[in-house]
Amino acid sequence: MNRLLVAVIAAGLASQGLFAQGNDTRAKATDWEEINFEFNQAVIVDGFPAMLRLADLLKAHPDYKVNLVGNTDSIGGAKYNDTLALKRANAVAQFLQKYGASSSQIVVKGDGKRNPEASNKDVNGRFINRRVVVTVTAPDGTVIGDGSIATVVNDFEKYARGQLSKIDTLLSQLRQMEGELQAIKGDTAGIAAVKSDTGSIKTAVAAVKKDTTELVGRPAPLTSDETTAIATTAANTAADRVVNGLALANKGYVLAGGEFGGSLLSGKTSTYSIGGYGKIFKPFGNGKLPGQAGTHAFQIDGEWIAWHGLNPGVLGHQDGILSAGVVSRWGALQMGAFAQGNYANFNNFNGGGTMLSGVATVDYVFAGGSVGLFGSHGLKSTQIAGSSLSAVPVYFKLDDQIGFHSVGALGRTFWLESAVAFKKRLINGASKLPSADVRFYSPIADEVAVYAGFEYNTTFQNIGNQMRIAVGLQWGSMPRPQTYNKTDVAPVYVPRPHYELLNRP
Repeated sequence: MNRLLVAVIAAGLASQGLFAQGNDTRAKATDWEEINFEFNQAVIVDGFPAMLRLADLLKAHPDYKVNLVGNTDSIGGAKYNDTLALKRANAVAQFLQKYGASSSQIVVKGDGKRNPEASNKDVNGRFINRRVVVTVTAPDGTVIGDGSIATVVNDFEKYARGQLSKIDTLLSQLRQMEGELQAIKGDTAGIAAVKSDTGSIKTAVAAVKKDTTELVGRPAPLTSDETTAIATTAANTAADRVVNGLALANKGYVLAGGEFGGSLLSGKTSTYSIGGYGKIFKPFGNGKLPGQAGTHAFQIDGEWIAWHGLNPGVLGHQDGILSAGVVSRWGALQMGAFAQGNYANFNNFNGGGTMLSGVATVDYVFAGGSVGLFGSHGLKSTQIAGSSLSAVPVYFKLDDQIGFHSVGALGRTFWLESAVAFKKRLINGASKLPSADVRFYSPIADEVAVYAGFEYNTTFQNIGNQMRIAVGLQWGSMPRPQTYNKTDVAPVYVPRPHYELLNRP
Protein backbone atom coordinates (compact mmCIF):
# COMPACT_ATOMS: atom_id res chain seq x y z
CA MET A 1 0.00 0.00 0.00
CA ASN A 2 2.82 2.44 0.86
CA ARG A 3 4.51 1.74 -2.50
CA LEU A 4 1.28 2.51 -4.32
CA LEU A 5 0.91 5.82 -2.48
CA VAL A 6 4.51 6.80 -3.27
CA ALA A 7 4.01 5.99 -7.00
CA VAL A 8 0.79 8.00 -7.16
CA ILE A 9 2.41 11.03 -5.49
CA ALA A 10 5.42 10.84 -7.85
CA ALA A 11 3.11 10.69 -10.86
CA GLY A 12 1.22 13.70 -9.58
CA LEU A 13 4.41 15.76 -9.15
CA ALA A 14 5.64 14.80 -12.63
CA SER A 15 2.32 15.70 -14.21
CA GLN A 16 2.32 19.09 -12.44
CA GLY A 17 5.75 19.81 -13.91
CA LEU A 18 4.43 18.86 -17.33
CA PHE A 19 1.41 21.13 -16.96
CA ALA A 20 3.59 24.06 -15.96
CA GLN A 21 5.50 23.85 -19.22
CA GLY A 22 2.42 24.77 -21.30
CA ASN A 23 1.16 27.81 -19.33
CA ASP A 24 3.10 30.34 -21.45
CA THR A 25 1.59 29.45 -24.84
CA ARG A 26 -0.67 32.06 -26.45
CA ALA A 27 -1.86 29.87 -29.38
CA LYS A 28 -5.56 29.02 -29.55
CA ALA A 29 -6.59 25.45 -30.34
CA THR A 30 -9.16 26.61 -32.90
CA ASP A 31 -6.61 28.54 -35.02
CA TRP A 32 -5.59 27.18 -38.43
CA GLU A 33 -3.03 28.93 -40.59
CA GLU A 34 -4.71 31.23 -43.12
CA ILE A 35 -3.66 30.65 -46.76
CA ASN A 36 -2.56 33.90 -48.44
CA PHE A 37 -2.43 34.69 -52.17
CA GLU A 38 -0.61 37.00 -54.59
CA PHE A 39 -2.46 39.93 -56.15
CA ASN A 40 -5.23 38.86 -58.58
CA GLN A 41 -4.22 35.18 -58.29
CA ALA A 42 -5.94 32.01 -57.03
CA VAL A 43 -2.75 29.92 -57.04
CA ILE A 44 -1.54 28.51 -53.68
CA VAL A 45 1.97 29.73 -52.82
CA ASP A 46 2.24 29.01 -49.05
CA GLY A 47 0.67 27.21 -46.10
CA PHE A 48 1.55 23.69 -47.32
CA PRO A 49 2.43 22.13 -43.88
CA ALA A 50 -0.87 23.26 -42.34
CA MET A 51 -2.89 22.03 -45.36
CA LEU A 52 -1.10 18.67 -45.34
CA ARG A 53 -1.89 18.24 -41.62
CA LEU A 54 -5.50 19.22 -42.30
CA ALA A 55 -5.79 16.71 -45.17
CA ASP A 56 -4.46 13.92 -42.91
CA LEU A 57 -6.88 14.93 -40.14
CA LEU A 58 -9.90 14.86 -42.50
CA LYS A 59 -8.78 11.53 -43.95
CA ALA A 60 -8.46 10.01 -40.46
CA HIS A 61 -11.83 11.45 -39.35
CA PRO A 62 -14.38 11.15 -42.18
CA ASP A 63 -17.05 12.72 -39.96
CA TYR A 64 -15.09 16.00 -39.59
CA LYS A 65 -16.09 18.99 -41.76
CA VAL A 66 -13.98 21.93 -42.97
CA ASN A 67 -15.33 25.35 -43.95
CA LEU A 68 -13.16 27.33 -46.44
CA VAL A 69 -13.95 31.04 -46.88
CA GLY A 70 -12.07 32.94 -49.61
CA ASN A 71 -11.33 36.67 -49.27
CA THR A 72 -9.74 39.45 -51.37
CA ASP A 73 -8.31 42.91 -50.87
CA SER A 74 -10.32 46.05 -51.70
CA ILE A 75 -8.95 46.60 -55.23
CA GLY A 76 -11.52 45.94 -57.97
CA GLY A 77 -15.28 45.56 -58.21
CA ALA A 78 -17.40 43.54 -55.80
CA LYS A 79 -18.62 41.03 -58.39
CA TYR A 80 -15.10 40.27 -59.67
CA ASN A 81 -13.74 39.93 -56.11
CA ASP A 82 -16.57 37.54 -55.15
CA THR A 83 -15.59 35.29 -58.06
CA LEU A 84 -11.86 35.53 -57.23
CA ALA A 85 -12.50 34.75 -53.55
CA LEU A 86 -14.47 31.62 -54.48
CA LYS A 87 -11.64 30.51 -56.80
CA ARG A 88 -9.17 30.79 -53.91
CA ALA A 89 -11.38 28.68 -51.63
CA ASN A 90 -11.77 26.07 -54.40
CA ALA A 91 -7.96 25.96 -54.87
CA VAL A 92 -7.52 24.99 -51.19
CA ALA A 93 -10.39 22.47 -51.49
CA GLN A 94 -8.72 20.81 -54.49
CA PHE A 95 -5.43 20.55 -52.58
CA LEU A 96 -7.15 18.88 -49.59
CA GLN A 97 -8.95 16.38 -51.86
CA LYS A 98 -5.68 15.60 -53.62
CA TYR A 99 -4.15 14.52 -50.29
CA GLY A 100 -7.00 12.41 -48.94
CA ALA A 101 -9.96 14.58 -47.92
CA SER A 102 -13.43 13.83 -49.30
CA SER A 103 -15.43 16.43 -51.23
CA SER A 104 -18.37 15.75 -48.91
CA GLN A 105 -16.28 17.05 -45.99
CA ILE A 106 -15.57 20.44 -47.61
CA VAL A 107 -17.75 23.56 -47.82
CA VAL A 108 -16.43 26.54 -49.86
CA LYS A 109 -17.58 30.13 -49.84
CA GLY A 110 -16.34 33.46 -51.26
CA ASP A 111 -16.71 36.59 -49.13
CA GLY A 112 -14.93 38.86 -51.64
CA LYS A 113 -13.72 42.07 -50.03
CA ARG A 114 -16.49 42.33 -47.42
CA ASN A 115 -14.55 41.02 -44.39
CA PRO A 116 -11.00 42.47 -44.34
CA GLU A 117 -8.73 41.28 -41.56
CA ALA A 118 -6.37 44.26 -41.89
CA SER A 119 -6.41 47.75 -43.39
CA ASN A 120 -6.34 47.91 -47.21
CA LYS A 121 -4.38 51.18 -47.13
CA ASP A 122 -0.95 49.53 -47.48
CA VAL A 123 0.61 46.61 -49.34
CA ASN A 124 1.02 44.39 -46.24
CA GLY A 125 -2.58 44.86 -45.19
CA ARG A 126 -3.88 43.97 -48.67
CA PHE A 127 -1.68 40.84 -48.72
CA ILE A 128 -3.13 39.73 -45.36
CA ASN A 129 -6.68 40.24 -46.68
CA ARG A 130 -6.05 38.03 -49.76
CA ARG A 131 -6.65 34.81 -47.81
CA VAL A 132 -8.67 31.67 -47.23
CA VAL A 133 -9.93 31.18 -43.65
CA VAL A 134 -10.06 27.55 -42.44
CA THR A 135 -12.48 26.25 -39.77
CA VAL A 136 -12.75 22.54 -38.83
CA THR A 137 -15.67 21.12 -36.83
CA ALA A 138 -16.55 17.73 -35.32
CA PRO A 139 -20.02 16.13 -35.76
CA ASP A 140 -21.21 17.70 -32.48
CA GLY A 141 -20.18 21.19 -33.63
CA THR A 142 -16.94 21.32 -31.64
CA VAL A 143 -14.26 23.42 -33.36
CA ILE A 144 -11.13 21.35 -34.01
CA GLY A 145 -7.67 22.94 -33.80
CA ASP A 146 -4.70 22.34 -36.10
CA GLY A 147 -2.93 19.66 -34.02
CA SER A 148 -0.14 21.98 -32.88
CA ILE A 149 2.14 21.19 -29.91
CA ALA A 150 0.18 23.65 -27.76
CA THR A 151 -3.05 21.76 -28.57
CA VAL A 152 -1.51 18.39 -27.68
CA VAL A 153 -0.21 19.74 -24.35
CA ASN A 154 -3.60 21.28 -23.52
CA ASP A 155 -5.41 18.02 -24.41
CA PHE A 156 -3.00 15.97 -22.31
CA GLU A 157 -3.32 18.38 -19.38
CA LYS A 158 -7.12 18.06 -19.49
CA TYR A 159 -6.87 14.28 -19.75
CA ALA A 160 -4.29 13.95 -16.95
CA ARG A 161 -6.32 16.10 -14.58
CA GLY A 162 -9.28 13.79 -15.20
CA GLN A 163 -7.13 10.77 -14.38
CA LEU A 164 -5.85 12.38 -11.18
CA SER A 165 -9.45 12.86 -10.09
CA LYS A 166 -10.12 9.18 -10.69
CA ILE A 167 -6.94 8.22 -8.78
CA ASP A 168 -8.06 10.38 -5.84
CA THR A 169 -11.35 8.50 -5.86
CA LEU A 170 -9.44 5.21 -5.97
CA LEU A 171 -7.24 6.21 -2.98
CA SER A 172 -10.31 7.22 -1.02
CA GLN A 173 -11.91 3.85 -1.72
CA LEU A 174 -8.71 2.04 -0.70
CA ARG A 175 -8.56 3.89 2.64
CA GLN A 176 -12.23 3.15 3.23
CA MET A 177 -11.67 -0.51 2.42
CA GLU A 178 -8.70 -0.66 4.78
CA GLY A 179 -10.80 0.76 7.61
CA GLU A 180 -13.59 -1.66 6.89
CA LEU A 181 -11.17 -4.60 6.95
CA GLN A 182 -9.94 -3.55 10.38
CA ALA A 183 -13.49 -3.12 11.65
CA ILE A 184 -15.06 -6.27 10.28
CA LYS A 185 -12.51 -9.00 10.87
CA GLY A 186 -14.44 -12.23 10.68
CA ASP A 187 -17.64 -10.41 9.71
CA THR A 188 -19.17 -12.07 6.62
CA ALA A 189 -21.36 -9.07 5.87
CA GLY A 190 -18.34 -6.79 6.01
CA ILE A 191 -16.41 -9.02 3.61
CA ALA A 192 -19.31 -8.81 1.13
CA ALA A 193 -19.13 -5.00 1.33
CA VAL A 194 -15.40 -5.12 0.56
CA LYS A 195 -16.09 -7.26 -2.47
CA SER A 196 -18.61 -4.68 -3.66
CA ASP A 197 -16.06 -1.88 -3.26
CA THR A 198 -13.49 -3.98 -5.12
CA GLY A 199 -15.91 -4.23 -8.07
CA SER A 200 -16.24 -0.46 -8.11
CA ILE A 201 -12.45 -0.13 -8.21
CA LYS A 202 -12.24 -2.51 -11.16
CA THR A 203 -14.83 -0.41 -13.01
CA ALA A 204 -12.82 2.77 -12.36
CA VAL A 205 -9.59 1.13 -13.57
CA ALA A 206 -11.36 -0.06 -16.77
CA ALA A 207 -12.49 3.53 -17.43
CA VAL A 208 -8.90 4.77 -17.03
CA LYS A 209 -7.67 2.12 -19.50
CA LYS A 210 -10.35 3.06 -22.03
CA ASP A 211 -9.49 6.78 -21.84
CA THR A 212 -5.77 6.02 -22.20
CA THR A 213 -6.44 3.88 -25.30
CA GLU A 214 -8.44 6.73 -26.89
CA LEU A 215 -5.65 9.22 -26.17
CA VAL A 216 -2.99 7.01 -27.75
CA GLY A 217 -5.22 6.46 -30.82
CA ARG A 218 -5.47 10.15 -31.65
CA PRO A 219 -3.60 11.23 -34.81
CA ALA A 220 -0.28 12.81 -33.86
CA PRO A 221 0.83 16.04 -35.56
CA LEU A 222 3.41 15.68 -38.31
CA THR A 223 7.05 16.03 -37.30
CA SER A 224 9.33 18.58 -38.99
CA ASP A 225 11.05 15.83 -41.02
CA GLU A 226 7.70 14.38 -42.16
CA THR A 227 6.42 17.79 -43.24
CA THR A 228 9.66 18.53 -45.13
CA ALA A 229 9.54 15.17 -46.92
CA ILE A 230 5.93 15.65 -48.06
CA ALA A 231 6.53 19.24 -49.23
CA THR A 232 9.68 18.19 -51.13
CA THR A 233 7.82 15.36 -52.87
CA ALA A 234 5.03 17.74 -53.85
CA ALA A 235 7.49 20.29 -55.22
CA ASN A 236 9.32 17.68 -57.29
CA THR A 237 6.17 16.14 -58.78
CA ALA A 238 5.21 17.60 -62.15
CA ALA A 239 1.52 17.18 -61.40
CA ASP A 240 1.82 19.42 -58.33
CA ARG A 241 3.41 22.31 -60.19
CA VAL A 242 -0.04 23.71 -60.96
CA VAL A 243 -1.17 23.30 -57.33
CA ASN A 244 1.79 24.88 -55.49
CA GLY A 245 2.16 27.99 -57.62
CA LEU A 246 5.27 27.12 -59.65
CA ALA A 247 3.13 27.45 -62.80
CA LEU A 248 -0.07 29.33 -63.57
CA ALA A 249 -3.08 27.61 -65.10
CA ASN A 250 -2.97 26.62 -68.75
CA LYS A 251 -5.46 29.21 -69.92
CA GLY A 252 -5.60 31.98 -72.49
CA TYR A 253 -5.20 35.69 -71.79
CA VAL A 254 -6.77 38.64 -73.58
CA LEU A 255 -5.83 42.32 -73.36
CA ALA A 256 -7.32 45.41 -75.06
CA GLY A 257 -6.72 49.13 -74.82
CA GLY A 258 -7.18 52.58 -76.31
CA GLU A 259 -5.04 55.74 -76.32
CA PHE A 260 -4.80 59.41 -77.34
CA GLY A 261 -1.61 61.23 -78.24
CA GLY A 262 -0.01 64.33 -79.68
CA SER A 263 3.03 64.76 -81.97
CA LEU A 264 6.03 67.09 -81.71
CA LEU A 265 9.28 68.00 -83.58
CA SER A 266 9.89 68.89 -87.24
CA GLY A 267 9.15 65.48 -88.75
CA LYS A 268 5.73 65.03 -87.21
CA THR A 269 3.08 63.54 -89.49
CA SER A 270 0.11 64.58 -87.40
CA THR A 271 -1.13 67.07 -84.84
CA TYR A 272 -2.89 64.45 -82.74
CA SER A 273 -3.57 60.70 -82.95
CA ILE A 274 -5.94 58.09 -81.57
CA GLY A 275 -5.46 54.35 -81.46
CA GLY A 276 -6.55 51.01 -80.14
CA TYR A 277 -4.80 47.69 -79.64
CA GLY A 278 -5.35 44.12 -78.48
CA LYS A 279 -3.29 41.09 -77.50
CA ILE A 280 -4.17 37.39 -77.34
CA PHE A 281 -1.82 34.99 -75.52
CA LYS A 282 -2.58 31.25 -75.39
CA PRO A 283 -0.14 28.76 -73.72
CA PHE A 284 -0.30 25.20 -74.99
CA GLY A 285 1.02 21.81 -73.86
CA ASN A 286 4.47 20.40 -74.32
CA GLY A 287 3.96 16.67 -73.81
CA LYS A 288 3.65 16.84 -70.00
CA LEU A 289 0.63 16.13 -67.83
CA PRO A 290 -2.89 17.22 -68.91
CA GLY A 291 -3.89 20.60 -67.52
CA GLN A 292 -0.31 21.74 -66.89
CA ALA A 293 0.75 25.05 -68.38
CA GLY A 294 2.93 24.52 -71.43
CA THR A 295 6.27 26.13 -72.22
CA HIS A 296 4.94 27.31 -75.60
CA ALA A 297 2.31 29.89 -76.51
CA PHE A 298 0.57 31.50 -79.46
CA GLN A 299 0.69 35.32 -79.36
CA ILE A 300 -1.29 37.71 -81.57
CA ASP A 301 -0.87 41.51 -81.37
CA GLY A 302 -3.11 43.93 -83.27
CA GLU A 303 -2.98 47.74 -83.37
CA TRP A 304 -4.65 50.59 -85.28
CA ILE A 305 -3.42 54.20 -85.16
CA ALA A 306 -5.00 57.17 -86.94
CA TRP A 307 -2.70 60.19 -87.33
CA HIS A 308 -4.66 63.40 -87.97
CA GLY A 309 -3.09 66.52 -89.47
CA LEU A 310 -4.78 69.82 -88.63
CA ASN A 311 -2.12 72.19 -89.97
CA PRO A 312 -1.22 72.73 -93.67
CA GLY A 313 1.75 70.63 -94.72
CA VAL A 314 1.22 68.03 -91.96
CA LEU A 315 0.43 64.62 -93.38
CA GLY A 316 -2.36 62.52 -91.95
CA HIS A 317 -2.40 58.75 -92.30
CA GLN A 318 -3.47 55.44 -90.70
CA ASP A 319 -1.52 52.34 -89.67
CA GLY A 320 -3.06 48.90 -89.15
CA ILE A 321 -0.53 46.44 -87.67
CA LEU A 322 -1.04 42.70 -87.07
CA SER A 323 1.62 40.34 -85.62
CA ALA A 324 1.17 36.59 -85.06
CA GLY A 325 3.68 34.03 -83.88
CA VAL A 326 4.85 31.38 -81.42
CA VAL A 327 6.81 31.83 -78.17
CA SER A 328 8.85 29.03 -76.54
CA ARG A 329 10.72 28.93 -73.24
CA TRP A 330 13.65 26.86 -71.95
CA GLY A 331 14.41 27.64 -68.32
CA ALA A 332 15.00 31.40 -68.09
CA LEU A 333 15.51 31.77 -71.87
CA GLN A 334 12.55 32.57 -74.10
CA MET A 335 12.43 32.94 -77.91
CA GLY A 336 9.72 34.08 -80.29
CA ALA A 337 9.15 34.18 -84.06
CA PHE A 338 6.43 36.36 -85.64
CA ALA A 339 5.01 37.31 -89.02
CA GLN A 340 4.04 40.99 -89.10
CA GLY A 341 1.83 42.87 -91.55
CA ASN A 342 1.29 46.63 -91.77
CA TYR A 343 -1.34 48.39 -93.89
CA ALA A 344 -0.58 52.11 -94.34
CA ASN A 345 -2.87 54.67 -95.98
CA PHE A 346 -1.99 58.36 -96.41
CA ASN A 347 -4.72 60.98 -96.73
CA ASN A 348 -3.29 62.55 -99.90
CA PHE A 349 -2.83 59.23 -101.75
CA ASN A 350 -5.32 57.19 -103.70
CA GLY A 351 -5.29 54.04 -101.57
CA GLY A 352 -2.63 52.51 -99.38
CA GLY A 353 -0.15 49.69 -99.31
CA THR A 354 0.54 46.49 -97.42
CA MET A 355 3.99 45.55 -96.09
CA LEU A 356 5.15 42.24 -94.58
CA SER A 357 8.11 41.53 -92.30
CA GLY A 358 9.54 38.84 -90.05
CA VAL A 359 10.29 39.49 -86.35
CA ALA A 360 12.49 37.47 -83.96
CA THR A 361 12.78 37.96 -80.18
CA VAL A 362 15.12 36.55 -77.50
CA ASP A 363 14.34 37.26 -73.82
CA TYR A 364 15.74 36.42 -70.40
CA VAL A 365 12.87 36.00 -67.91
CA PHE A 366 13.39 36.60 -64.18
CA ALA A 367 11.38 37.31 -61.03
CA GLY A 368 9.64 40.59 -61.82
CA GLY A 369 10.14 41.00 -65.57
CA SER A 370 12.30 40.26 -68.59
CA VAL A 371 15.05 41.76 -70.78
CA GLY A 372 15.86 40.85 -74.36
CA LEU A 373 16.77 41.60 -77.95
CA PHE A 374 14.58 41.84 -81.04
CA GLY A 375 15.06 42.32 -84.76
CA SER A 376 12.90 42.59 -87.88
CA HIS A 377 13.50 42.29 -91.62
CA GLY A 378 11.22 43.39 -94.45
CA LEU A 379 9.83 40.53 -96.58
CA LYS A 380 7.48 42.61 -98.71
CA SER A 381 8.54 46.22 -98.45
CA THR A 382 7.36 47.84 -101.70
CA GLN A 383 3.87 48.87 -102.70
CA ILE A 384 2.91 51.42 -105.34
CA ALA A 385 0.76 54.25 -103.98
CA GLY A 386 -0.96 56.70 -106.34
CA SER A 387 -0.62 60.36 -105.38
CA SER A 388 -3.39 62.87 -105.90
CA LEU A 389 -0.83 65.67 -105.76
CA SER A 390 1.82 64.41 -108.14
CA ALA A 391 2.16 62.14 -111.14
CA VAL A 392 5.43 60.76 -109.77
CA PRO A 393 4.85 57.25 -108.43
CA VAL A 394 5.86 56.56 -104.84
CA TYR A 395 6.31 53.40 -102.80
CA PHE A 396 6.66 52.23 -99.23
CA LYS A 397 10.00 50.84 -98.02
CA LEU A 398 10.29 48.84 -94.77
CA ASP A 399 13.37 49.54 -92.64
CA ASP A 400 15.26 46.68 -91.01
CA GLN A 401 15.75 47.18 -87.27
CA ILE A 402 17.48 45.69 -84.24
CA GLY A 403 16.90 46.71 -80.64
CA PHE A 404 16.74 46.07 -76.91
CA HIS A 405 13.60 45.64 -74.78
CA SER A 406 12.90 45.41 -71.04
CA VAL A 407 9.84 45.18 -68.79
CA GLY A 408 10.12 45.37 -65.01
CA ALA A 409 7.88 45.41 -61.95
CA LEU A 410 7.95 48.53 -59.77
CA GLY A 411 6.83 47.13 -56.42
CA ARG A 412 3.72 44.96 -56.17
CA THR A 413 1.52 46.89 -58.63
CA PHE A 414 3.25 49.26 -61.08
CA TRP A 415 5.47 48.32 -64.02
CA LEU A 416 7.57 49.97 -66.73
CA GLU A 417 8.10 48.83 -70.34
CA SER A 418 10.78 50.27 -72.63
CA ALA A 419 12.46 49.58 -75.97
CA VAL A 420 15.28 51.18 -77.97
CA ALA A 421 16.06 50.28 -81.61
CA PHE A 422 18.22 51.33 -84.54
CA LYS A 423 16.82 51.10 -88.05
CA LYS A 424 18.54 51.03 -91.43
CA ARG A 425 17.22 53.70 -93.80
CA LEU A 426 17.74 54.69 -97.45
CA ILE A 427 17.58 58.46 -96.92
CA ASN A 428 21.02 60.00 -97.47
CA GLY A 429 22.64 61.33 -94.32
CA ALA A 430 20.35 59.39 -91.98
CA SER A 431 20.98 55.75 -92.82
CA LYS A 432 20.93 54.77 -89.14
CA LEU A 433 18.26 56.36 -87.00
CA PRO A 434 17.27 55.53 -83.39
CA SER A 435 13.74 54.92 -82.19
CA ALA A 436 12.38 54.53 -78.66
CA ASP A 437 9.20 53.47 -76.86
CA VAL A 438 8.66 53.89 -73.08
CA ARG A 439 5.43 53.21 -71.16
CA PHE A 440 4.60 53.45 -67.44
CA TYR A 441 1.57 51.42 -66.21
CA SER A 442 -0.51 52.02 -63.08
CA PRO A 443 -3.39 49.62 -62.20
CA ILE A 444 -6.69 51.08 -60.98
CA ALA A 445 -8.47 47.71 -60.59
CA ASP A 446 -7.62 44.01 -60.83
CA GLU A 447 -7.72 43.98 -64.64
CA VAL A 448 -7.71 47.69 -65.52
CA ALA A 449 -4.65 49.97 -65.81
CA VAL A 450 -3.85 53.46 -67.09
CA TYR A 451 -0.56 54.27 -68.79
CA ALA A 452 1.50 57.16 -70.11
CA GLY A 453 3.85 56.65 -73.04
CA PHE A 454 6.65 58.34 -74.95
CA GLU A 455 7.54 57.34 -78.53
CA TYR A 456 10.38 58.57 -80.73
CA ASN A 457 10.39 57.92 -84.51
CA THR A 458 7.69 55.26 -84.55
CA THR A 459 6.11 53.62 -87.69
CA PHE A 460 6.32 56.11 -90.64
CA GLN A 461 9.63 57.98 -90.67
CA ASN A 462 9.60 61.42 -92.25
CA ILE A 463 12.80 63.26 -93.19
CA GLY A 464 12.90 64.88 -89.76
CA ASN A 465 12.48 63.33 -86.30
CA GLN A 466 9.08 62.86 -84.69
CA MET A 467 8.13 62.49 -81.03
CA ARG A 468 4.72 61.31 -79.78
CA ILE A 469 3.32 61.47 -76.25
CA ALA A 470 0.26 59.32 -75.48
CA VAL A 471 -1.97 58.35 -72.57
CA GLY A 472 -4.28 55.36 -72.54
CA LEU A 473 -6.42 52.82 -70.73
CA GLN A 474 -6.09 49.04 -70.98
CA TRP A 475 -8.11 46.18 -69.55
CA GLY A 476 -7.84 42.39 -69.56
CA SER A 477 -6.24 39.42 -67.82
CA MET A 478 -2.72 39.44 -69.31
CA PRO A 479 -0.01 38.33 -66.79
CA ARG A 480 1.87 41.22 -65.23
CA PRO A 481 5.68 41.29 -64.83
CA GLN A 482 5.26 40.53 -61.11
CA THR A 483 4.13 36.98 -62.06
CA TYR A 484 6.56 36.20 -64.91
CA ASN A 485 8.69 33.93 -62.69
CA LYS A 486 5.57 31.87 -61.81
CA THR A 487 4.58 31.18 -65.40
CA ASP A 488 6.04 28.61 -67.77
CA VAL A 489 5.90 31.09 -70.65
CA ALA A 490 5.44 34.89 -70.62
CA PRO A 491 4.18 37.37 -73.27
CA VAL A 492 6.90 39.13 -75.30
CA TYR A 493 7.38 42.60 -76.76
CA VAL A 494 6.85 42.76 -80.55
CA PRO A 495 8.20 46.03 -82.05
CA ARG A 496 6.18 48.14 -84.46
CA PRO A 497 7.33 48.19 -88.10
CA HIS A 498 9.21 51.25 -89.42
CA TYR A 499 8.93 52.39 -93.01
CA GLU A 500 9.75 55.23 -95.40
CA LEU A 501 7.87 56.86 -98.32
CA LEU A 502 10.11 57.18 -101.38
CA ASN A 503 9.76 58.32 -104.99
CA ARG A 504 10.06 55.56 -107.50
CA PRO A 505 12.86 56.36 -109.90
